[in-house]
Amino acid sequence: MFGVIQYMAPLIGDIALQAQTAYPPIGNHLQAARLLAELREYAGQLGSLFTAALAERRALTRAELDAIHHTRGRIDELRFLIDLRLTDQLQPPPTLQTWQRAQERYFGKSMPLAEQIIADSDAARPYRSSLPGFVEAYVPDMNSLFDVRDVLLEQSLAQVRVARRDGYVTLGGVLVGVTLMVGVLIALMTIVQKRMLRPLSAIARAVDDLAGGGSLQPLPQPVANDEMAAVIGAVRSLQERTQQRHALEMERDSLIEQLRNQSNTDALTGLLNRRGILEAGSRLLEQASRHRFAVCAILLDVDHFKRFNDELGHAAGDAALVEVAGVMRIEGRSSDLAGRLGGEEFILLLSHCDLEKGRQFAERLRLALERLVRSDEPGQETRAAPLALTASFGVATFPEYGANLEVLLSCADKAMYSAKAAGRNRVMSAT
Repeated sequence: MFGVIQYMAPLIGDIALQAQTAYPPIGNHLQAARLLAELREYAGQLGSLFTAALAERRALTRAELDAIHHTRGRIDELRFLIDLRLTDQLQPPPTLQTWQRAQERYFGKSMPLAEQIIADSDAARPYRSSLPGFVEAYVPDMNSLFDVRDVLLEQSLAQVRVARRDGYVTLGGVLVGVTLMVGVLIALMTIVQKRMLRPLSAIARAVDDLAGGGSLQPLPQPVANDEMAAVIGAVRSLQERTQQRHALEMERDSLIEQLRNQSNTDALTGLLNRRGILEAGSRLLEQASRHRFAVCAILLDVDHFKRFNDELGHAAGDAALVEVAGVMRIEGRSSDLAGRLGGEEFILLLSHCDLEKGRQFAERLRLALERLVRSDEPGQETRAAPLALTASFGVATFPEYGANLEVLLSCADKAMYSAKAAGRNRVMSAT
């Protein structure tokens, strides 16, 4: 995507330069808008260079650092060009104020955030920002650059309207002053209407829609290769570029959302995967420590799971794991964290739950798993299955059995293996 943008940049620059030469008032603003659009794209590229390291919680590679420094250099260059253009011209106060606010938001807030990530990576420190937090903080400030572009487009629209009004004034003067030259006047009116007023009106609507983010308005076909044709061509190119950018932004946002979901979700069961549950669990324990409430960790391991794969096939084993995940969703609360650590091992983190309540919950979950395949209660329907689906449970609580998530899970894991050693299909508490 960024390669396409860089490839198209010289062409857009040439078109904007032609527009500035042919019709200076709107051409200059289009050049500034083009630079702002390019700055926004490079800002997006800079943000994307941090996503992989943040998602994997690893240090930035040398290649990533080189790309980051190169991109930052281009961003500084574009900022200088935009600042030079806006301060050299006699810009109205709203333009300068909007540009100042955009600099304060992006260069004053987002860039220091990026510097902090680089510093944490260089010092081998854990990142202070998660990927979602970085995206949430970075993207809105980055998008503030569009505010400046919108102000410039509004100024272009105002200049086009002034030109249109001047055309009507000229037309009115011709009608009043040249009463004897009716034929010439009619011809002049036709020329002005066709070559100036109608294209300027269409350009005004198109620029207005671009500024408001609406649909793209059709532009008239130029009748000659003149200044108006250059203006129409520049606006049409800007429309196409805007449409392409919107499509690329939607595709990028969709890919980022898919990556975020896939990085924290187990593909088979739909529960949090190991990475997702460990990150969410660490945040839960931080809250528990700050607000002083108990957290219960329950580890469960499906008994004799190898037999499902060996005797019924891997499809049956996968189906059994999906059944376990379904029971965990049904029995758990909306505030509980449920995940799959790997293989046939699952985890539940229950907030505001002591050891006894956690043990009762694990026992209820164990019985629910038994009822998936058999029932001893009269009149209750049973599901025909050649193998019983049972699990061994280990229960431990924070802060009694662990000051952090790693120690807490270790205690629950020992209790779970004690349950297996005692005959499986039972619940054991940490000691």
